[in-house]
Parts: sequence; C-alpha cells; structure tokens
Amino acid sequence: MKNDQLGPLIKAVNTLFERELDNQLSAANDVPYLTGTQARLLGYLLTHEDTVVYQRDLENIFYLSRPTINGLVKRLRENHFITVLPSPEDKRFKQVQLTQKTREQMQAHQKDFETLFAQIEERMTQGMSQSDVQKFRELLELSVRNLQK
Repeated sequence: MKNDQLGPLIKAVNTLFERELDNQLSAANDVPYLTGTQARLLGYLLTHEDTVVYQRDLENIFYLSRPTINGLVKRLRENHFITVLPSPEDKRFKQVQLTQKTREQMQAHQKDFETLFAQIEERMTQGMSQSDVQKFRELLELSVRNLQK
C-alpha cells in the first residue's frame, strides 16, 4: 500500500484488526457469538461495574456515533446480554448494565478474551521491538488526544 496519507493506513489496520477479532470470536465454540465491538463493550461494562455507565457515555468511550451505539445497545439488549434502565435522576439518561447471566459468562471467559486480544495485538506488532510497541502506543494516544481537541 503506497500512500503518503496516514488516515487510510490507520483505517486499514483497524479494519483488519476488527476482522481478525470477529473471526476468532466466531470460531470459539465455548463462548456466545459476539462481534469484537460487542465483546469490548461487554468487557468495558464488566471492568467498570462500580461505575454508572450511561448509553451516551459509550459514544465517547468507544469513539462511535450515536446511531452506531444505539444499534449496538439494541442488539445486545435483544439478545439479553445487557439491560437498559432509565436513570432515577433523569429519565432521559439510559443506564447500561450487564445481565447477571452475561456477567457470569464474561467472568468465566475473561481470561480467554484477554488472551485473544493479546494474541491479535502481538500479531499486529510482530517485528516491532518492545520500545517500538511502546512508542507506537504513545503516538496513537497522542493522535487521539490531538483529534479530540
């Protein structure tokens, strides 16, 4: 891919990462089928159980549009992975929580998900030194911060 622009290259890495994650998740027999984005959202809810997470917060957490988050939440709710409750303080805000069954499944498979993500990241950074990977992470984080301004 010969191109002086970074955007298409970053998009290609993201697309290939997502595709590999989706393929690996669909091949796993002992976990319910989830897309990579669904798995990350559920993982986020699992690791932030002590935090109230509103649906609108997910837009900023995952850098996704409101319609995309709405569709994602709708599918997860329809498949009984999450519940969506109105906030006691303001009914316009919808709190997103894992169902008890999903929480138990996610806890049982948390190490599997972590291993899968690590394997894909390792494959993605193959040929890079630890220093390169650290610098790559720092540069990506800087890029995110710059674009959030």
